[in-house]
Amino acid sequence: MKFYFCPEYVNMQKGIDSLCGFIRSNLMRDPFSNEVFIFMGRNKKQIKIHCCPIKLFNSSITY
Repeated sequence: MKFYFCPEYVNMQKGIDSLCGFIRSNLMRDPFSNEVFIFMGRNKKQIKIHCCPIKLFNSSITY
């Protein structure tokens, strides 16, 4: 499992969808991978941790 610390401050009012978008666009990573993303607020007193320990979708399934 890899850990990524976001180098920028993040608005702590952001929800899961906004954080996933931030991970995709700024960190160029898959938010649903087996990785942990750590975000810190501007006041350095709050953190948010995003992790998805299991794959939600199996890409090998064909219909």
